[in-house]
Amino acid sequence: MTKCERTYELARPLDEALLEQVNSLLGIHGIQKLRVAPQLDAITVGWDAARLSIPQMESLLAQRGFALKPFVPPAPPPKPEPVSA
Repeated sequence: MTKCERTYELARPLDEALLEQVNSLLGIHGIQKLRVAPQLDAITVGWDAARLSIPQMESLLAQRGFALKPFVPPAPPPKPEPVSA
């Protein structure tokens, strides 16, 4: 099993109907955890990458009405500058 986790920012905050969809996602084989941000503007999904790819996960979220902002990966940390002698 290859675990994958990603936080998706939402284009609009979750409403009552979408909160119900969160529970339905837990019934999908391969999804292991879901966490909603306190401000209801993001959702973190953990899943088995051997069962679901990232495009499949994003498609599942979109099919259930989650309007996702485009994913922007975090910037890598800056490289340390060489120390002059």
